[in-house]
Amino acid sequence: MASPERVQFNGLMTQAGVLLQTRRYSEAIVYAKKAMAIFPNDPLPYAQIAYAMAKKKDPEASEWAKKAIAKDPSNYKWWGALADTFNMQGKWEEGLEPMRKAISLAPQNPKLLSAFGTGLVFVKKYKEAVDVLQKAVQLDPQDARSHLVLGNALLKTRDKADADRHIRKALELQPDNPIMQDSFGWYMLRRGQRADANEAFYEALRLDPQLITSKIALRHPAGSKNRFADVILRNSTYFALIPHRRLVNGIDGALLLVLVEIILLGPVVDIWLRFVEFAVVVLLVYNLIAPLLVRAIARRRTIRFL
Repeated sequence: MASPERVQFNGLMTQAGVLLQTRRYSEAIVYAKKAMAIFPNDPLPYAQIAYAMAKKKDPEASEWAKKAIAKDPSNYKWWGALADTFNMQGKWEEGLEPMRKAISLAPQNPKLLSAFGTGLVFVKKYKEAVDVLQKAVQLDPQDARSHLVLGNALLKTRDKADADRHIRKALELQPDNPIMQDSFGWYMLRRGQRADANEAFYEALRLDPQLITSKIALRHPAGSKNRFADVILRNSTYFALIPHRRLVNGIDGALLLVLVEIILLGPVVDIWLRFVEFAVVVLLVYNLIAPLLVRAIARRRTIRFL
């Protein structure tokens, strides 16, 4: 039979977990610290505080995960927690080594492999990511998230057939998950299949009416806080997702060089014609920088298009 202290500790940790799930991070930290006062050598409260702080973008989050590791360095969970605190703050490179350590302690854990593969994708180590994620999928074929990330990694390595298979499998496994619908929509959009993409985006918004990435894809307002940036993001996305992007960029660059040469060296025959030439130059430049604008604004607003 559990001691009264253990019962109280478990109750506090359960409450902290509920508060963490409901995004009441400050309160979750309070309850975890109360539990920590009962059993200061138990690593769980330290890890819980680390997760809550990471959600709050507190740079001290990783230090709390390290305290959990110090209490029990042979447990993969705390190394995974350290990696997660880095990843939640967008520090994907820093999260790789602790995740490698976690996997060395639990090499057959598919969730660790999936998380590690996701980190490798974010640091653009696509070939290594494919190897890791394929193992994750073999260990847990029902993990939709692993299939999705593997599909995206395969796209980067130009294995389009396998990428298509895994991305569709992810949606098949979790059709009621708005993230899967949204991700499938972006995939179809990159392929130039706007009708199928829109169907997925509308389904994603039916499941989660506040899903920003689907709103952006449909060119709907995605919030009023950054209204100007929101407009730029939506319109830049439209240009950035034009099919055959590399070919379009080549044609765009050639036309831009010709027009700039005409404007700089040619005589001014008609002021309105010159105005049209300037307008076309602006449009061509905007088309070239649209993908950069999308990445910059999305990163600033912590929007992921994975």
